[in-house]
Amino acid sequence: MNTADQHNEFEAMASGDRSDYILVADGNLDLSSQMKDLLQTALGIPVQCVCDGLAVIEKIRIHPPRLVLANVDLPRVDGFQLCRLINLPIAEGTDSIRVILTTAEYLDVVAEQVAHDVQAFAYLHTSAEPDTLIRISKVALGILQPDPLEPHLMNCRGNSLLVSTNDELLQIAVKAFEESETALHSKHSMDESWPLLDTGLVQCLILDSRLLHGNDGISIAGIRNDYRKLSIAIIADPGDAAHYIRWMEAGADNIILQPCSGMAVLKACREGLLLFNLRSVHEQIQEKIDKLRSVSDYLDMVIDYSQESIFSCDMNGTVKIWNKGAEKTYGYTAEEIIGQNVDKFLNPPDFKRNAGDVIRILSQRGSFAESEVMRRRKGGEEFPVAATYSSLLNSLGEFIGFSVVERDVTPVKALEAEKIKSARLRAITQTAVTANDHINTPLGVILGYSQFLKMKLADITESDTMALDTIQEQVHKIKGIMNKLKLMSDPIVKNYSIEGVTMFDLSKSK
Repeated sequence: MNTADQHNEFEAMASGDRSDYILVADGNLDLSSQMKDLLQTALGIPVQCVCDGLAVIEKIRIHPPRLVLANVDLPRVDGFQLCRLINLPIAEGTDSIRVILTTAEYLDVVAEQVAHDVQAFAYLHTSAEPDTLIRISKVALGILQPDPLEPHLMNCRGNSLLVSTNDELLQIAVKAFEESETALHSKHSMDESWPLLDTGLVQCLILDSRLLHGNDGISIAGIRNDYRKLSIAIIADPGDAAHYIRWMEAGADNIILQPCSGMAVLKACREGLLLFNLRSVHEQIQEKIDKLRSVSDYLDMVIDYSQESIFSCDMNGTVKIWNKGAEKTYGYTAEEIIGQNVDKFLNPPDFKRNAGDVIRILSQRGSFAESEVMRRRKGGEEFPVAATYSSLLNSLGEFIGFSVVERDVTPVKALEAEKIKSARLRAITQTAVTANDHINTPLGVILGYSQFLKMKLADITESDTMALDTIQEQVHKIKGIMNKLKLMSDPIVKNYSIEGVTMFDLSKSK
């Protein structure tokens, strides 16, 4: 469509020939209500809302609107199908109704190409700025003239740029593009072209090879490095094979030989646009892969470096994941145990339950936990763990295995045993305090009589004196022990060589 025809169409749209209302179609009632309020306030035109594609068709056949804003994901008849039906037409004049498609899901160039192919007027994300929605609606209604580089308008998709000093070639190409209603921008030099390329809205560059032979520093490699998705075609003289090879090696995608017609340039541009779309799709897929890989790597790191033992098994009990915590706890490396049956490696000899039993329990509960269950290390040592079991489901919700998170509770059990032992010893200490009062009295009597005997006996021998001194020393030692027991608040025990015998270490107790 040439500029004059486009201008006439805008005037016709603005003249009010069509029913003076806008139709918004979206399954999300809250969103359609917001769009209704926004458009009515900004444009001063009544807005009606429907929630599915068939309702749009019924409205259009009875009372055609000036503009339709339809979500791609409409029920019963989606936005793409709706565009095709309107353009058939399904009633007189419906093929002149402009449709702005909106979407929250399909944001890649393939979806944009489909929107272009079904002759949608524009393609917008549902989260687009209100100003953008209003501007595109005004353009669709003929209130505003379109920007030639407006990225949301489908007739502006596929912008090509022809750069040549040959005015005759430029005129021929521009005419061919106008006849095919395809956007073409023409420039005489790369200096004029850089601002346009920097907008990111040009998908195909057609470059006259004569500009590459000058001294202004233009290089295919430089253009390719700066605009990686851009499709580049070179218009060249025949018989210059060495240059063709060098240009292709530097990043050119196509060579158009002189003399060339406008249709040859148009054909090269269409091929270039397909290539640009291919690169865009690849880039978008790669971005999603990289994002998924980043999330996967992060989760792997969280699992791998967790202090707990984390492992997963499939429906047969075969180990699929084995983290470093499990390696440290059990002594098996991931290489040793992944691909092996979990029961064979972790269960003690007399353990009754197996992976099949775990799967049966999980199929009923989804998850369960055990505060203590016995496991076996690589060296044969049995030890207790606290374990949590969870079901693993695929995207269809089907059970495909289970994961286990375990914590070695051996240190906790040992601490609990020490606490029990300490409690018992403290009880003994309290008993000793009570006994102290009862023992001190007879000890005082023994000490007194031993001193009395030593003083009163006239014929006492030296050995008798030594015996009485020994009695007095032992009595004082017993009294010292009892006094220390009475004052002791933090008893320390000591294991002697006699099995099962634990005694106070009075030298370290406080």
